[in-house]
Amino acid sequence: MKDFFKGKAFKAIICLFALVLGIIIYQAARGNYASLPEAVVGTVVTPIVNVSSKISNTVGGFFNMFLNAKDIEEENKKLKAEISELYKKSSDFEKYKSENEQLKKALEIKELRPDFEMQSAAVIGRDNEFNFYTFTVNKGSLNGIKVNNPVITNEGLVGIISHVAPTYSVVTTVLSPDVNIGIYNARTMSTGVVGGSADLAVNGNTKLKLLPRNTTLQKGDIIETSGDGGVYPEGIILGTIQTLKAENSGVSMYGVIKPVVDVTEVSDVVIIKKFSLKAETENTQEEEETLAE
Repeated sequence: MKDFFKGKAFKAIICLFALVLGIIIYQAARGNYASLPEAVVGTVVTPIVNVSSKISNTVGGFFNMFLNAKDIEEENKKLKAEISELYKKSSDFEKYKSENEQLKKALEIKELRPDFEMQSAAVIGRDNEFNFYTFTVNKGSLNGIKVNNPVITNEGLVGIISHVAPTYSVVTTVLSPDVNIGIYNARTMSTGVVGGSADLAVNGNTKLKLLPRNTTLQKGDIIETSGDGGVYPEGIILGTIQTLKAENSGVSMYGVIKPVVDVTEVSDVVIIKKFSLKAETENTQEEEETLAE
């Protein structure tokens, strides 16, 4: 018996009794006069009930989420389909907007030049390497496009068709040395040839070649196509003179030309499939009439 009073079990009973007694005294101090059994049961059971409630809520939430997973998956599929439809509508809108812009530009040019037979086109690719900003358009031989067809916008000259496939074409721009254009300046009535230069093309410029040292051209003069050679129609603006410099030989001058069309940013163009050689025809008729007299 003495061992019992000295043992751990007895000490545990004393601690439990002290705990229950303390709770009863605390409840009484607060005015809660619950019976001893109620106080004991409440003290022991309440924490267990709280823990059980939390576990029950967690498990219930998990099973609800599991049961609703199919509904959530269906909702996600529906949302994805709606987003896909919105993207398609947005894409179609941009396509129609681009086509309307192309048509508007073509109509503006047609009003000024009714002799032009034209095809509007959109830029669909650009040369990844620096190749004088060559680009590809979405019209080809199936649309009547041919090599050497001039390419313009409503602002001015862009370049020339250098390669044609059934559904696309490649445009070589006015910055390329492969493009030589007969030009004319109305103020001075000067003529000449514009061709690209690698040094100038880096800054988006091209070159008016072999001008006489006493040229009357000056900065700001507008350069347009002369129509000589029959490749480009006359009167298409090419650009303006930025500066005049002496060639390395010192014998002649050259002009740095800034094209009116930024070929690095252009997105819509017009391809001239046919145009009238009215000026050449009138000159030929005048020559024939002179000879006849």
